[in-house]
Amino acid sequence: MSYALLCDHNVYSTVVFSFTEDVNLPGTPSADDVPIAGDGELIYIEQIHTMREYELTTLYVDYGHLLQKDDVLADAIQRQYYRFLPYLRKALHDLVAEYEPEYLKINPTSAAMDSTNLQSREFSVAFYHLPLVSAIRDLKTDKIGTLMSVSGTVTRTSEVRPELLFGSFICEVCGALVHEIEQQFKYTEVCLQRLFTVSFARLIAVVLPCPAQFMPESHLR
Repeated sequence: MSYALLCDHNVYSTVVFSFTEDVNLPGTPSADDVPIAGDGELIYIEQIHTMREYELTTLYVDYGHLLQKDDVLADAIQRQYYRFLPYLRKALHDLVAEYEPEYLKINPTSAAMDSTNLQSREFSVAFYHLPLVSAIRDLKTDKIGTLMSVSGTVTRTSEVRPELLFGSFICEVCGALVHEIEQQFKYTEVCLQRLFTVSFARLIAVVLPCPAQFMPESHLR
């Protein structure tokens, strides 16, 4: 599979989230009245409906399913997970838009009838049943950006604090407003080249509370 195909989010919708699994119950008398799941049921589409019902934002994917569908794609995701993560999330966003369109938006003002302050909901993809489980001490620099399953003992927990994912900045001199500035593992301001296309004024680092996007910093990426 070429790199160009790996950068097409439609590939992930077709390969990853379209997995079907047949469920065959044993023919015992006690199972006669139990409804059997239909052949070719899209289990991850059903999980999207469950996410809507229980207000969840993470879709859990069995890595073994991915290996069955396309082992080349599975290996690429495992080795360069951080590179392909945006395409996975875009594919999930498109599927939610197709099957549960009303679940795409949230209202931070908690006003049910206020459509002007609607904010997009952020969805995530998590994998389980990876073939290798590593220890905490195996987390070396060569593992940065890869997909890993880690096992360890939790000895202490801390308060969950929000992490800034995308910031919106405004210049206090000229009033220029710049959105969707991704925070690359640290506080990241607007690139000067991008700012100059709007104004030559110096950017004053002011983060707007909305529509900046946050997530709990305890989530491992």
